[in-house]
Amino acid sequence: MKPETLGIGVIGAGLIGSLHCNSLRNIVKRNLLPLRLAHVADLELERAKRFQAGFGFEQASADPMAVLGDPAVDAVFVLTWTDSHPALVRSCAEHKKHVFCEKPLAFDAETAREMAAAVTGAGLVNQVGLVLRQAPVWNVLRRELAGRELGFPITLIFRDDQCFPIKGAHPSTWRKDPVRAGRGTLLEHSIHDLDLLEWMFGPVNSVRAETSSRFGISGIEDLVRVELEFASAMTGTLVSVWHDVLNRHSDRRLEVFHERSFCFVEDEFIGPIHFMRGEGPMTRMSKEEVNREFWELRGIEDPALRELSLGFGFYEDYLFCRSVIEGIPADPDFGVGVRAHVLVDACYESARTGERVSMVEAGLQREVPGGRG
Repeated sequence: MKPETLGIGVIGAGLIGSLHCNSLRNIVKRNLLPLRLAHVADLELERAKRFQAGFGFEQASADPMAVLGDPAVDAVFVLTWTDSHPALVRSCAEHKKHVFCEKPLAFDAETAREMAAAVTGAGLVNQVGLVLRQAPVWNVLRRELAGRELGFPITLIFRDDQCFPIKGAHPSTWRKDPVRAGRGTLLEHSIHDLDLLEWMFGPVNSVRAETSSRFGISGIEDLVRVELEFASAMTGTLVSVWHDVLNRHSDRRLEVFHERSFCFVEDEFIGPIHFMRGEGPMTRMSKEEVNREFWELRGIEDPALRELSLGFGFYEDYLFCRSVIEGIPADPDFGVGVRAHVLVDACYESARTGERVSMVEAGLQREVPGGRG
């Protein structure tokens, strides 16, 4: 049954929780969707109470099960340490609560599959926090790269860098703990990148990867290099690095070569996009142009929604809540998250063995989901 007013529960009142709750509060304030912020929980009750006061939740608890047992809660945002995601998602399925879970879903693809089976088996709307699929710059670039005048695909170079996310702009100290985080930059950060690259450029046939821990934290890699081969015959290189440049925000740079074109982006969310085609000069699609193209592409007409869709993570929260209210599947769902984990697992296996891992030979190519985005 579709709720007339969607009751939201949040589990996890940390850094990522504050970003999502700011989005949810703005949805409420601007009357974009009929939401009520019903219940927030964190193992540290004072943090939950700060969220209650700051974002307007009706209740605050130290026990996540209080959120799941609250009849006022229809949908839950799981925004905790990675190691707690599987049990909380299974509890959402048992309590029949629609669920948004931050990435990574789990430590590995097998557990992620079990989570996906639990929520789909319970008939729940489910979404994973692969936020780059809702970024204006990648949506617009994806459409631009679909043009046949570009010629055959050749190669791409992708760099993902971030200040080691235990300090600076990302003070989440749990990310240096392999018990809570599982792994380092490949699982925690570049699961976004692997998902994005396959979403933009088609199925990955094989990977070869190397990892290292230059900061000396056992079990937490901070440098990864991945060679990718796509079904289209395009090749790619992904470098993911955590560093200690404290004032540098998380950033991404992508360069793409086709037979008759070159383009690059150095911004992880809005743009601009630089293009060179054939014998023509370098052109620049400004951030404002990217935004307008994105709104047209996604059919976003409401001025308030247009404004907020440019904030990192806002639009994914809006889409999840709208999907629950309308009773339709969300995108990207847990199935998409499972595929991203398959790619991550293949990279770790390659780094462990020193060998290239073929997704086709391993029978993993058939797991590519048919996303609607």
